[in-house]
Amino acid sequence: MFAQARDGEPAAVEAVRQEVDRLGYALTVVAALLDPDVVVLGGGIGRSADLLLRPLEQALHERSPLRPRLETSRIGQDAVLLGAVATALDTARPEVFERRTAPAPARP
Repeated sequence: MFAQARDGEPAAVEAVRQEVDRLGYALTVVAALLDPDVVVLGGGIGRSADLLLRPLEQALHERSPLRPRLETSRIGQDAVLLGAVATALDTARPEVFERRTAPAPARP
């Protein structure tokens, strides 16, 4: 769809406009709830920053006084996968190391 929008196909351009509207709303909610300094756009959205970044910034600025900086991911399309792995490791690490380093139960 993004490639077709770059080629100027009207239906794809309209679909991207609608996606910008939805993402702009979601970013407005995220900004209101979390007040982040930066929002990183990854995956297909990040790869399509040439179509999305400026309109998203404009949508966010029209809807909210909170205006986080929008950046594209440097990790690329693996951002979601790497984030999931990092979250899993953060969750598992204490469980594994607490068990290994916990003192053995006292024997009666």
